[in-house]
Amino acid sequence: GRAFEGSAGGSGLVIENATLVPGQTVLLHFAASEGLPSFNALCEIVGKKFVKDIRDAKSPVQYNVRFVKMDSRTEPKVQKYFLGN
Repeated sequence: GRAFEGSAGGSGLVIENATLVPGQTVLLHFAASEGLPSFNALCEIVGKKFVKDIRDAKSPVQYNVRFVKMDSRTEPKVQKYFLGN
């Protein structure tokens, strides 16, 4: 999948998997981007929006996730990246 937005508390993602459901907890890997190192985060699916013309379980779906837990060394870097603190 790919992130299309982010914040200190979570992210918006497009994932080619329509089987995830709100309330589900998933472990996600976020690749490094400008000024933000790659990291893993335990996330809760908090929103799901289907795209037009869903054909099967692998059709792209927009998800909103909330960061539940991440490595204690990574969390301050994510906070600084999004909040500038």
